Amino acid sequence: MSKETKKRLSLSTKIIIITAILAIIFLGLSIGDAFASHIRAYQAVKEIGIVAYTAESKERIDSASRYYNSIGKNGLGESRHIGAFFVEQNRSLEIEEILLAAKKEYVRLAIRAVEVADQRKEVEHKTDEDIVKLIAKADEAVEEYFKGDYDQIETYSVLLTFKDKYNVLANVPTNQNSGNSEDVDIELC
Repeated sequence: MSKETKKRLSLSTKIIIITAILAIIFLGLSIGDAFASHIRAYQAVKEIGIVAYTAESKERIDSASRYYNSIGKNGLGESRHIGAFFVEQNRSLEIEEILLAAKKEYVRLAIRAVEVADQRKEVEHKTDEDIVKLIAKADEAVEEYFKGDYDQIETYSVLLTFKDKYNVLANVPTNQNSGNSEDVDIELC
């Protein structure tokens, strides 16, 4: 072999080694990022805390949902599951269960706000328009969190009753921020 052939072989070998090292580094970074995303989603779900019908509680639920939904595929085709390689499989199921429970509770409280406002309508001098706004907010929460899967909401029939009572046939858009219940001065039971 000539000197030039040895140099080329040596250069080719170096390039292959460098490429292999870079591939290993990028794979490691990808695994680390997937793990960090899963942990971030898990922590956000744990920070939801006690669900209330407030803008702050809604933001915590929405934030946890965004983190959970941002978990990508792990290379094995399992969406939203890092798998047994990095964390327990149960943690992903736990995240889903906590998020679902928080969403259900928020919607239940939104529907309960409509019910309480209707019961106290005369005492607190609420107008039909006030009740319709609450119905719209509850309806928006239902659509945002359950997208038409009404069977998951135990109190959905209560909302339908009030939609019928106040002639609200479809989703009623509000002119206020969705989920902002600060203008609702109702003590929930």
